[in-house]
Amino acid sequence: MEDKNIIQLFWSRSEQGLEELHRKYGNFLYRVAMNILANREDSEECVNDTYLKTWESIPPATPDNLKAYTGKITRNIALNRVKFNSTEKRGKNVTLMLSELEDCIPSSDSVLDEYYATELAAIINTYVNSLDELNQCIFVRRYWMGDPTAAIAKLTGLQENTINWKLFDMRKKLKQAIESAGHAVPYGKQSK
Repeated sequence: MEDKNIIQLFWSRSEQGLEELHRKYGNFLYRVAMNILANREDSEECVNDTYLKTWESIPPATPDNLKAYTGKITRNIALNRVKFNSTEKRGKNVTLMLSELEDCIPSSDSVLDEYYATELAAIINTYVNSLDELNQCIFVRRYWMGDPTAAIAKLTGLQENTINWKLFDMRKKLKQAIESAGHAVPYGKQSK
């Protein structure tokens, strides 16, 4: 079923919309949650919470891309779950994934945080859109979906060392793009 038809079912308040969403994107949403949480039960609950949040937000929302819209909801719920669970065992992949980017993205300690976050998101989107298809895939799989580098290597057919090198290079260039736009990176940090 097309996304626009699924969205129309949500607008009509038909529970079939939830069934169609699950059928079309359930595995994708589960993978996003599992990559962050590394726990089957938490990931399943996260996906169920995604369905509820989607039901509550459509209407009034009419997303242009249902997969990205629900994927973002899942990702945010999973990241919040990691914060909640914050044990040594859970969330190691997320901690590593986010620590890789912390040297590129400036800290947010000012009153204008929301404005800067929006501006920063635009810079990151512009940077990612400037990448070729392979590098876009690698960047998004690592930093949006939370895939481990070994899984990205398997998906792309590249060596894991090559993936790590490409990610390092992309972080360095992203940092330069952010700095050239006038944002300071965290004091004393250097790209790893």
